[in-house]
Amino acid sequence: MRTQSQLLPLAQRVLTEFPIVPRSVSLVQATETKAIWKVTTRDRTYVLKRLNYGLEKMHFAIQAQKYIQDHGGPVPHLTKTKRGKLYAEYNGQVFILFDWITGRKPDFGDPNDLRRAVRLLARFHRSSSGFRPPIACRESTKLGKWPGQYEKMKLHMKEWQTAGVQPALVGVLKPYWGGLIRQAEQVQDRLARSGYDRLSASEPRNLCHQDYSEGNVLVSGSGGAVLDLDSVTYDFPARDLRKLILKRMVEKGRWDSALYHSVIKWYTEVNPLNSGQMRLVQIDLSFPHLFYESAKNPFRKNASASASKLLTTVRIEKEKNASLSGRA
Repeated sequence: MRTQSQLLPLAQRVLTEFPIVPRSVSLVQATETKAIWKVTTRDRTYVLKRLNYGLEKMHFAIQAQKYIQDHGGPVPHLTKTKRGKLYAEYNGQVFILFDWITGRKPDFGDPNDLRRAVRLLARFHRSSSGFRPPIACRESTKLGKWPGQYEKMKLHMKEWQTAGVQPALVGVLKPYWGGLIRQAEQVQDRLARSGYDRLSASEPRNLCHQDYSEGNVLVSGSGGAVLDLDSVTYDFPARDLRKLILKRMVEKGRWDSALYHSVIKWYTEVNPLNSGQMRLVQIDLSFPHLFYESAKNPFRKNASASASKLLTTVRIEKEKNASLSGRA
C-alpha cells in the first residue's frame, strides 16, 4: 500500500477537477485500488474517494447516489466537477467528492442504535424508488434472479453431502441435511406462488445497498448517513432486511422473534411495505441463507470451520422457520 506522501500528489491533481480550493488534504485509508482523503477548505470539509473499479462498473452507483441525494435520502451529497460531472477520471481511475459527515459508527447490538440504523435504511430504500440512470450505463440488478439463486444454493447443499470434502463436518451435519434441503424446496415453492415474477417486472424499482453494516452507517443527532454505495443494485427491500436481521440473530446466537418484529415495525413506520413486498421478506428470510453462508467456505473452498458454529446456524434456521410459520 502506498503512503500518504505517495498518494498526496494524486489527490491534489484530481482535486483540480473540482470547484473547491483545498486548504488541507490528508489520507484517511487506502488499499491497492481504493483510497479516501479528508479535504478541508475555508468553510467546508469533504471526502475525496477513489473507487474500487472503473467507470463502466461504478457509473450506476454514482448516479444512484445522486438520485437518492436529490430525493432527500440519507447519503453524503456529491459535488460535481467544474465540467458538471459527478466524478473525475484520472489514469483510468474514478474519483468522487462528497460532504464529510460528522457522526459515529453505530452499535447494532444497542437497540437504540439499531432502531436508528433500520430507519435510515428505510429512508434509503424509500428515496431510491423510481431510480433510472439518466446517463446510459451498465445497470446492476438482482430482480428476477431469486429463483435461479435459490436453485443454485439448494444444489450446492445437495452436492456437499457426497462431495468428499470436509467428511467430519458432513458427518456432524448428517441428521440435518434432509431438513435443510426440504426447507429450501418449500421456500422455492412459496416463491413460485408469490407473484415474484410479476413484482420483479413492476415499477417503480427500488435499490438495495447490499452491504448495510455498522461500518457503512454513521449516526449523528437525530439522523445519520448511509455510506459506501459501491454495490447498490436493483432489488426488493427484503434483501437488505434479510441480511441485517440474520446477522443480528447470529450475534445473539438464537432467533429472537421480538427483535424481528421490532425491526419490521421500525422499518415500515418509515417505508411501508405492501403485502407482496412483505411476503417476499418472509420468503427470503425462510430460505436457509444463514446455513448456506456459513457452510460455503468449508465445503466450496475446503476452509477450516467450526462444527459448533455450523450447528448453531442449523438451530437458528429451525427456530426461525418455526417462528415465521407460526409454530413457535
